[in-house]
Amino acid sequence: MFTTKQNNGDYIGWSAPYGYLKSEENNNRLVIDPETAPIARQIFEWKAEGIGMMGIARKLNDMGIPSPRQRNIAMGRYKNAPTDGQFWTDATIAWIIKSPAYAGHMTQRKFTRSSVNGKQIQLSKDDWVVVRNTHEPIISDELWEKVQTVTKQYANNFGVNRRARRSDKGINILKGILFCPYCNKAMQHSVNTKYNYRNYHCVMRRANPNCSTERIKEAVMLDLVFAVVQKEIIKAVDTQKLLAKVSGSKKHLDRLINLQQSIRSANMSIKRNAALKSRLFDTFADELITEEEFRQMKDKYIAEAERLQTELADFEREHERLSTVFTKDNKRIASFVKFKNQKALTGDMVSELIEKIIMHSADTVEIIWRYADEYNAVCDMAKAGGQ
Repeated sequence: MFTTKQNNGDYIGWSAPYGYLKSEENNNRLVIDPETAPIARQIFEWKAEGIGMMGIARKLNDMGIPSPRQRNIAMGRYKNAPTDGQFWTDATIAWIIKSPAYAGHMTQRKFTRSSVNGKQIQLSKDDWVVVRNTHEPIISDELWEKVQTVTKQYANNFGVNRRARRSDKGINILKGILFCPYCNKAMQHSVNTKYNYRNYHCVMRRANPNCSTERIKEAVMLDLVFAVVQKEIIKAVDTQKLLAKVSGSKKHLDRLINLQQSIRSANMSIKRNAALKSRLFDTFADELITEEEFRQMKDKYIAEAERLQTELADFEREHERLSTVFTKDNKRIASFVKFKNQKALTGDMVSELIEKIIMHSADTVEIIWRYADEYNAVCDMAKAGGQ
């Protein structure tokens, strides 16, 4: 079905390309959006003049032009609106200037998905489905071709050298974890083996006028993060000692015994209440109680059953907390303690302990730990002596 529509030049995307709208008469046809088409045209004209993609993105951000994602959010095109994509980026500009749709030609099936892992795979141009003159163009064929030529020349001049510099990047243990506080985007890892530098920088800085995140050397960042992790490991070691002490105390063991007794008592009360409720109908059938009394007593037993089940759940939850969470063998605490002899930050440490790192400055980072709520609760409980 989709292949037939693609071959017919029908547009099957969920949202129209920036500068276009889906036709109200035919959802598979594109019509020009009078509000955004002039901006799309301006992007091509700037690129034809030789302005770089990041330079174009910066211009649009400085002008306060909503990004394509912002426009989609404003038009209610998302069920759950994303929080990123506030700004124009070089990647957004690149996607627009490479699309023949702006010259009126439908180009689809650029990607497919792997049958092995479901990941998106880019197809070669020979496999694209291209149908010419399917809708009104925003730019001429001449302008589109000129922009492709300018882009190709730029790639020939700079692209090969850039790829060579990035060919041996090595392992980036903070990939997808280190974020810019202004753009909420993962910071990029840059490597130049020729000049022997490795650093992190925010790719959005040149596009986002509000971003002031500085470039930082990889070694500096790793040492900074490791220092914070070490402090947390020391805290976890102390917490584990407290847990061992408190969990073996008579007070703690008595609490566990009392909870076990409460659980047994609650289960007995539940059974007794259920038995009384089951005999209620026989009592009514023997005309020992009136219909009104039957209804009142039935409601009473149902309410009592709900109360007892809630009470039992509370007792069981507290017993679980004290016997498994509140113990020296607590998994969250142990996950930190296992790295107490490490001398430097490792990939295993990052993947097991850290959810996100926010770089506020060259000497300040904020770390969001995995299972932070549970971990902090255990540390606080240990300090309070198990209360």
